[in-house]
Amino acid sequence: MSEPIKAIVARATWDPEASVWVATSDDVPGLVAEAETAEALEAKIKVLILELLVENGVLAKSERQEIPFHLHAERDSVAYCCQGSAVADFTGELKAILA
Repeated sequence: MSEPIKAIVARATWDPEASVWVATSDDVPGLVAEAETAEALEAKIKVLILELLVENGVLAKSERQEIPFHLHAERDSVAYCCQGSAVADFTGELKAILA
């Protein structure tokens, strides 16, 4: 049995042109995944980490081990400042989104 694997860090960024989250990791060579939601991305990463660790010879195929990982997601956005009645319109839209 190999040594316990340290926590893996994967970084995800939002691609506004493709409307997907894209994740990579320096800890797992070859890890690149994309999905429409952060939850779907996490599910893909769980599978890919195991497959790639076996493929890269870090983990034996028959070996069972818990492999912790951290998914750091980053998304750039803009908050708009409005004047007059546009503030009320924007606030209404925001409440609808958050509901």
